[in-house]
Parts: sequence; structure tokens; C-alpha cells
Amino acid sequence: MSNKNFIVIEGVDGSGKTTIAKLLSEKLFYLYYKTPGGFWKRYRELFEKTSVKIRFLYYFFSTLADSLKIKLFLQQKGIVCDRYIYSTWAHHIVYGLPSLLRIPYPTVFFKEPDYVFYLYVDPSERAQRIQLRTGNNVKDYDDKAIALVDGIFRDLFPEMYIIDTTNLTPEEVTSKILNIIKLT
Repeated sequence: MSNKNFIVIEGVDGSGKTTIAKLLSEKLFYLYYKTPGGFWKRYRELFEKTSVKIRFLYYFFSTLADSLKIKLFLQQKGIVCDRYIYSTWAHHIVYGLPSLLRIPYPTVFFKEPDYVFYLYVDPSERAQRIQLRTGNNVKDYDDKAIALVDGIFRDLFPEMYIIDTTNLTPEEVTSKILNIIKLT
């Protein structure tokens, strides 16, 4: 295993992405990076309230900028990224992204990760996890939309390693990821 891997943690809200990405970055002594980052992060709430086209373009270009930063950071250290372009694609297709904006496979434009882990969680446990948070967005609770997003993740990105986080501790999930990385 290289000490400069680019690892992406994906999944729907409540699946454990942030917790696992932070824990994994600590265990590997990697940089934790959450998209959108830097300059773009400040404007996220503004774009959350716009049309699906504008919102998609915001996430597309912010992730593209993050991809450039990630390429630079990887020269020094491995990175664990909390969400990447895969989330933008999966969520915006469900939100009604027009076909015109659905360009071919997204990583053509972005730094391709060495590993992509998709975290899945049972809907009832997901709801419990989200209830423990503060400041949730109403869309976090839409089980039908989340099921569609889950299906798109699985259909469009079959190269992802899928890990069911239901009834697992963050340490158990992290251990599963580390085992996969060590075996490949």
C-alpha cells in the first residue's frame, strides 16, 4: 500500500462518511479533506437554494477545484476525501439534472481516486443517526430520494467497494476498509 493513496468515502447522509473519513485519515496519517473545500465552502448554503442546474454546476466546479488541490496535496501525503464527484452525480440525477449536463463518466475531468468506498446504512438506522444531529436539512429525511441516490451510486459506479455500516461501530467499518486496502 502506498503512503500517498487518494481514498474517497461516499454514501448518503447518515451512512457514517464523515466519521469514517476522519477516523481512517487518523489511522493512516493521511490528510482529511471534505468537499466542497476552501473558497467554495463559504457559498454552499447559497447554492443549496438554487435550481438543480445551478446547484449542480456549483458542486461540479467546486469539486473540480478541489481535485486540483488534491493533486497537489498528494505530492506530500495521502488523502481521505469526504465526498467527491460521485455524490454530485448521484444526487443531482435524482434531483432532476437535465440530460444535457450529464457528461460522460465524471472522473474524466477529476483526479481519479485509488479507492472509493460507498457506505450504506439501513434506512431505520440512518433515520436514528440523522435525528442525533443538529441543523439537518429536510431532504436528509426523504427515504424515497435516498433510495434512488443509493441505486444510482451502485449502478453508475460499480467499481466502488460497498460497505454496510448498519449495526457496526466506526472502528469496525474503518477496520473493514483497512483490510480491503491491505489486500489490494
